[in-house]
Amino acid sequence: MIGGGTKDMTTLNLDYKENAAYFGDCKEIMEAWKEQGVQGIIDLIYLDPPFNSKRNYGSPTAKAKSNDSGSMIAFTDMWTYDAATVERVDRIISESYRYGETSKLIAGLRPYLRDNDPGMLVYLSYMAERLHLMHSFLKETGSIYLHCDPSANYYLRLLMDSIFGAKNCRNEIVWHYSSGHSPKVDFKRKHDTILRYTKTDKFTFNQPRMPYFFRTEAEKDREFKYHDKDGRLYRENRIRGKDGQMKRFYWDDGTPRDTVWTYLREKEINSLSSTSSEREGYPTQKPLALLDRIIRASTNEVDVVFDPFCGCGTAVHSAINNNRRYIGADISVFSIEEVIKKRIKRELGIDIDVFGIPVNFEGAKLLAAEKDKNKKKFEVWAAQAMTPGGFGILPKLKPGGDGGIDGYGWLYKKTDYKEDEVIVQVQKRRFRHQRRPLVYAHH
Repeated sequence: MIGGGTKDMTTLNLDYKENAAYFGDCKEIMEAWKEQGVQGIIDLIYLDPPFNSKRNYGSPTAKAKSNDSGSMIAFTDMWTYDAATVERVDRIISESYRYGETSKLIAGLRPYLRDNDPGMLVYLSYMAERLHLMHSFLKETGSIYLHCDPSANYYLRLLMDSIFGAKNCRNEIVWHYSSGHSPKVDFKRKHDTILRYTKTDKFTFNQPRMPYFFRTEAEKDREFKYHDKDGRLYRENRIRGKDGQMKRFYWDDGTPRDTVWTYLREKEINSLSSTSSEREGYPTQKPLALLDRIIRASTNEVDVVFDPFCGCGTAVHSAINNNRRYIGADISVFSIEEVIKKRIKRELGIDIDVFGIPVNFEGAKLLAAEKDKNKKKFEVWAAQAMTPGGFGILPKLKPGGDGGIDGYGWLYKKTDYKEDEVIVQVQKRRFRHQRRPLVYAHH
């Protein structure tokens, strides 16, 4: 089993490392790798990014709460068309030398989306920057699986075509699960889409197989009616091959798996129930069985798996279980430190290396000094750094003016005045000609 480091390597270092997790926007992390000349080194990318679902999603912070999922907001999947979006869209369109066919796609979609669905334009331009970087890090034999839902899958398909090429779209996988709302005027929404692309036409693929399915034993007996000399049950192809022989299909080998992965036949790959032993508290958490299938199909042992939106670390967990090297990245300190690192230690006994998170005052100063590059990252870290102290603080991630508030949280116990809400403000104060970051919590 491929594990982690032998000691705690938590630093701000964003150098390319395998068997590690990174705090930060995956775009920032991949750009740091690219500056080092790293490219074409990853075998499989699996990403379960925001879907433009126009919702906030909760974190598993103990005893915290929100209006959406019984917990504080871990990330927002609502997108606002603002000056930063205009600048990003203009850059993608104008830099055709970098973005290629994507420049044409965004230019064509901009007039319609700007007037009818500006949030989608924000989302697509955000994803375009990151997917282009991912393309550069895939090996020539590499694959990428993009997990999405009907909120944006048709636009994401166009975007992926523009980056990876329509000819390299290998499958559109439907993952059918049991959970789902029951609307009165629509069909139940009970599936996600997984877009599978490869970088070239030479790619790693280990054919997954599934058991043959027959409604009755009589149907099975009619189809599989022969036994070989070893007693194995098989059927024969009705069309002879070039050698004149009929090919045998053995019952215990099963049949190549199709693109519909449904809980009706595969209980282990259903969505996670609230009582599942795998549950880490994230409402969007995916089952290990789903990642196991993807990783085994498109990588071999010791290959590198990268999850740029790793959330609660299911892809990292699966990669280790299947003896693959792994890299995870997430914008949430809570996700990296309080979920993934602890999950892998608890379930597998491995201390994974973590990069990008300060562990002392010097590290905090380094992160604060990077504010011009990523002005929100320090505030995000500072707000969430209070979580282990018992407050359950999560950052204010909504774009735009924050009115001086950088995070919200809830006390684990109410005060004598029945007040349990906490707000966080991150400031810098001057001490002896040095600017030192301070964090205040008020309730």
